[in-house]
Amino acid sequence: MEIAKLDIDNMPHIGIFVALGKDFAIVPDILTDKEEKVIENILKVKCIRYNIAGSQMNGVMAKVFHKKIILSKTSDKEDVDFFKKKGFEVLLLDAYFAIGNLIFTDQKTVIVSKEFDTKTVKRIGEFLDTDVIQYQIPQLPAIGSYLVANKNGFAVLPNAGPTDIKKIETILKVKGNIATINYGDSFVANGMLANDKGIIVGSKTTGYELIRINDILYD
Repeated sequence: MEIAKLDIDNMPHIGIFVALGKDFAIVPDILTDKEEKVIENILKVKCIRYNIAGSQMNGVMAKVFHKKIILSKTSDKEDVDFFKKKGFEVLLLDAYFAIGNLIFTDQKTVIVSKEFDTKTVKRIGEFLDTDVIQYQIPQLPAIGSYLVANKNGFAVLPNAGPTDIKKIETILKVKGNIATINYGDSFVANGMLANDKGIIVGSKTTGYELIRINDILYD
């Protein structure tokens, strides 16, 4: 497992730009060849260049689970057709924005925000063909932006209390702890990409933050 620092378009908030799946990463067209190689080499995924809903913020606009992708209401037929041609199964949730912020997955477990109604939670579970757990830190619905996990552990924003951490440990079946990214940003998933193969953090991540993330997620 390797750890690297990276900026995209000179910004350290790399998680908002990339919709990361198990084998694929949907990256924006502003990505340089060098940046693409870092993502592919560290995370062992194949990059697909595309701007979802005409935006460069793929990590906000969609959530990838293996070869399935959930799109926000800002997407249209052009997005759906693009991913179908790439071999993805596609679910368009036309009542919700910022799907990437409202859904967490480590490609094994799926946790969704309490912003979703019961019907939508069931629809997501049926589409992904997996159990879906509805949970969030109180008053903070964007669980996809503040929780990162791999086979070794999970990092969550400092607002999480002991009860929250215990609950997430029970759900993910790994230990975890609070962390920040990019010099104090609590929304760790916005500034980090991680899977079982590697970890990439934004360039403003301090040495102390990197040590903590290493302790939590590194094998």
